[in-house]
Amino acid sequence: MQVIDAINEKTKEFQGMKIPVTVSVDTDTKKWEIEVGIPSASALLLKEVGIQKGSGTSGTEWVGEVTVDSIAKVANVKLESSYATSLKSVAKQIVGTCASLGIKIEGKTPKEFTAEVNEGKWDSKFT
Repeated sequence: MQVIDAINEKTKEFQGMKIPVTVSVDTDTKKWEIEVGIPSASALLLKEVGIQKGSGTSGTEWVGEVTVDSIAKVANVKLESSYATSLKSVAKQIVGTCASLGIKIEGKTPKEFTAEVNEGKWDSKFT
């Protein structure tokens, strides 16, 4: 039960989300170590929108909407685990995930929003 309690304690801020957890056990000493990973972009976005799952028909059915601040928040969380070199690049990846889930950003489709990001309209949010 100690392991479960420790996992619950380390993951309490991600309650209701699927997150990767690795438990390493030293069989000689019986000591264990818990490593909590970062939730997927999809899980973080679904939490931001407050829905359980994305659209089954992305691109035609929209199931939610997020703000630019939500995109920036998720991008900041994912930045350290991403191969992208800037927050703006990570934000564009997050917008791509929005497209897959059927989530609009500020009332715009992910494609429209990406065009605005490329034009520099949202640079102040992603620096």
